[in-house]
This record gives sequence, structure tokens and C-alpha cells, in this order.
Amino acid sequence: MPQFSQISLNPSAASTRRALRTAAETEPAWKAPSLAAVSESVPGSSHIHSEDANILLVFLSVLAISEKIPLDLLFRGATPRRRWNVYGEIEEVDAVPAGLAPELCSLLSDIPRLDNAFHELGLSTAVSKKSDQTYILDEAVASRIRERLSTENLSFFNCQALIVAYRAIPWKYLEAATPNTKLFLPHLKYALQAFNDRSGYLPTSTRADLVLTLVEASRFPNMAWKRFAVDQAEIAARDLEDWYIHSSVAQSRCFLSRISGNMDQAVNSLGDLSQGRISTTIDKRMHSAVGQATIQRSLNCIQVEDLSTAKRLLEDWSSLGQDPSSLERVVIFRKDMILGRILRFQGVFKESLTHLQRARTTAEQPKDLIFDEDFRDLTCDLADTLRELDDPASAEHHLRAEIARRDQYGASSPGRSLLELSLAETLFAQRRFKEAEELCLKVQSRLGLLKFEQLRLHITLAKIRHVNSDDEGASPHWAKAMVAISKFPNESGATRIIVKSVCDILSRQTVSVPDNGLLDQSLETLNSLDKLEKPWGVRCWIAGMRHWAEYLQSGDRSLRTRL
Repeated sequence: MPQFSQISLNPSAASTRRALRTAAETEPAWKAPSLAAVSESVPGSSHIHSEDANILLVFLSVLAISEKIPLDLLFRGATPRRRWNVYGEIEEVDAVPAGLAPELCSLLSDIPRLDNAFHELGLSTAVSKKSDQTYILDEAVASRIRERLSTENLSFFNCQALIVAYRAIPWKYLEAATPNTKLFLPHLKYALQAFNDRSGYLPTSTRADLVLTLVEASRFPNMAWKRFAVDQAEIAARDLEDWYIHSSVAQSRCFLSRISGNMDQAVNSLGDLSQGRISTTIDKRMHSAVGQATIQRSLNCIQVEDLSTAKRLLEDWSSLGQDPSSLERVVIFRKDMILGRILRFQGVFKESLTHLQRARTTAEQPKDLIFDEDFRDLTCDLADTLRELDDPASAEHHLRAEIARRDQYGASSPGRSLLELSLAETLFAQRRFKEAEELCLKVQSRLGLLKFEQLRLHITLAKIRHVNSDDEGASPHWAKAMVAISKFPNESGATRIIVKSVCDILSRQTVSVPDNGLLDQSLETLNSLDKLEKPWGVRCWIAGMRHWAEYLQSGDRSLRTRL
């Protein structure tokens, strides 16, 4: 990380401190010059009569230019937010103690006042309202206002924008993400960049909250945003002597490295984060952080197919007492969910089902936690385990219930595709091939499918054509499945079954084979894969592939009834 000299920091640091102090003044020094900046900058400002509209316009001018501004960005940033306390329970934290000026807090937290102010700004053409109920600020107006603000007042408003933008981000398990959440991110990024790495001069409690919120924000797409959020969290965490905060940042770096394919960095990111490094008096929040770090270690082990170690790590963590805190309940939920997945990978399906049902019970308990963001993965894991237990009808029921729930709340299609591909497998298992194919083709028409979604899509379509003796239709999808699975370098079991499927088609020679040595090459590949197989590794990664391997092995095609 770059180091800044004391000389270069002093002027802006002093300005930042003065800007923060103005938030508590009875007669804030920023108000009069800010109102003057509006009157000098906005053509037709005679339409803007209220002080609310003028102050709002100045505030909007320091947000990201040309980006949509949702009303709930402002409202959420100014209203109490839910946070974890040291007891692992939930408390509400107000915006003013975080540094938001009381006058701005009063305005931005009042929806009727905001609506009236935006209406006035719309009459002046400084702001336009979009059909999706968001707002766009005129770039020229924003630029003129910023030019007319003094360095100190601009610093003040940049600080206020950062506080509002970061506080608007919902914390997982504490607040539900909304369709507008993705619109908050450009404003948070812009506010961080405008504040110019001066987060170290925020009050310690505000800086800690900023770091933890950036960690929370890193769960949103895409990779560029994730890297930016984690990098900014590391910068803001400098010199904070708080094990919980540094553990949270390290876990985010671990996750980011793992999904980027850098397993060495993923392992090293966690360092020696363990309960042994903490003092003997450990609170439930810190104990939960140990559990969360353990989950990241377990996921690292799963990535390299060390399932026994992954399982042992999770089993070694438990809550501090018989009555777990809310945060410990989150860790218990994730522990059961991942154990269920590991056990399915190992082929221990009944025990897998027990853990997944336990996770589902935890999520459905009437307590003040929100598990919505995990329901997709939990439902797919549950359905895949039921499929392996030859109960595709129950799997279908759970999948359709989750799809209906997401439709009710307007959840986006990226999560839906994974659910529908799992559903297509349950339909295939029930020999409802036409329904399964229609669902796959629907998914195929969507842009931006994930790697695993592409793999499962082509496997299911290939199987449907294969069982219908449409070798010419199956072959391209088996080929695409081979391309897709090559993006998972540690996988060999499913690859072997795909190659066996290709061999099955080639052995019948129902399609023209341009290279007569293709069958021999496929068999050679199969032999190589057999040598690479790890006896302790993943046996059942993609639900249904075990049944498919048995189908291929069954000999007489007319007797191949088990799918």
C-alpha cells in the first residue's frame, strides 16, 4: 500500500477534521455558502424556493455524476442501520454518531421532505426523474456547484456523501438486499475516491463501520467491484487495532483469491487467524469470526478436493454455549449447509440431507435474521441431495417453491438459472424429457450464465438427446460440456463420465466421425483420468451424473431404465 507523507496529508486532514466538526455545530458554517453556490450555479434557480431543495442539490452534486440516484440510497444512509455488537446480537446504529450532519440526517431520513425537494429540483431542470423512480442530476449543474464550494465545504460534503453511501449498503443476514442495491455501488465507489484515501481521519468507530461495510459490499458483482471493495477495506483498516475487523478483511481477501483461482493466496490470506491468537476473554462476536474463518478454510479445502479436512474443520467449531447468539446462529447455519454439500460430494447422502434440513430449520426459525441470499444455494443443495436419494419429486417441490418465492419478491434471473437447471435434472430423472429440455432452452437464451450453469446446461441437454438416441444432437452438447468442465481444473470424476458418454456415441457410429482415431483418443483420455482420480476426493459433484454413469454401464439400451 502506498504511504503518504505528513506534508501532503496535513492540509486535507485538517480540512476533514473541521468538516466533521461542523456536523455538530448549532449554526453549521457550511449552510450559507452552500446555498449561495446553488444560486450562482443553477439556471432558473428561482423555481427552487425551499432550503431543503437547495441543500439536497448541493449534496447530490458530490455523488457519482451521470449515475442513477435512488431515493432509498439517501434514506437508508440517513436512517438507523442494523449492526452486530460484541455479544453477537443485533443493535441499531444511528447516522449522526457516524458523522452525518444532523440537518442532512433530518432531511434525508424524511421521505415526504425528500419527495418535495426532488419535485422542486425537477421544475428547475437541475434534476430529472426516470421511469424507474430514480433521479439523474444535470452534470453541468453539479460541476458548477462543486467549483463554487470552498475546499473546506467540498471536503465536508464529500465526507457526508461517503457516510450516506456506505451506510446504505445492507449487511447480509441483518437487512434484505433490494433491486436498487446495485445502484448504490457507483456512488460508494465515487465517494471513496473523492475522499481520497483520507478514511484514516474519520472517527475510529465510523472507520471500523466503513471497513466492515466494505467487506459486506464485496459480495456484490462483479470481480472489478469486489477487488475495489476489498482493497478499500484494507486501506481503511490501517492502524485499527481490532482483531475482528482484520479477520473480516482477511476472509474477504481469501474468498476473492479463491474465486479468482489463486489458491496459494487464498490460503495465505487467512494467515494464522485462530482462536489461539485471541486473549482468553473472547466475546461471542469474535468466536463467530473464528467460525467464519474456519468456514473459509473449509471452502479452500473443498476447492482442492480435500473433503476430509474440510469436514473436520467444520466439525471442530461449535457455539460457546447452549443458547447461541444470533451471529453464532449464522455460522451454525453456514456450517450445516457446507457440511451437507461435503457429505453429498462424498456420497453420504442421508447424512447430507440431515445437515441441509437442519440448516433449513435454522433459517426458518422466527428470529430477527434474514437468510434470503442463501436460499438459492441451500435449495439447490437440498434438491441435488434428494435427487441422489432417488426422490426427484420432493426435489422438484422444493425447487418450485423457491422459484415461486423469488418471483414474488422480484428476484433477478441469475439466481433463477441455477434453480431451473437443478429443476431440469429432477424432471429428467422423472423421464419428463420434453419439460426438462424446454427449461434448459429457456436458460440457454439468457446472457451471462455462470461457468457452472453453462456446464450443467450442456450436460442436461446432452443427456436428453442421448437417451432419445439423437446422437447428432447430443454430440455438440457433450463437446461443449467438455469445454465448460475444463474451466474446473481440479475436477476429474464428472470429466470421466462426459468422456464415457462421448465413447458411447462413438462406439455406435451413428454420427459421422471425421477422425477414425477419435474413439481411441477418447479411451486414452479416459485411462489418464482414471490415474488422476483421488480416492478421498469428490465422488458426486454434479447431481445425476452417478445415475448417468450407471445408465451408460447398463449394457442393453432397452434395459436402461434408471436415469
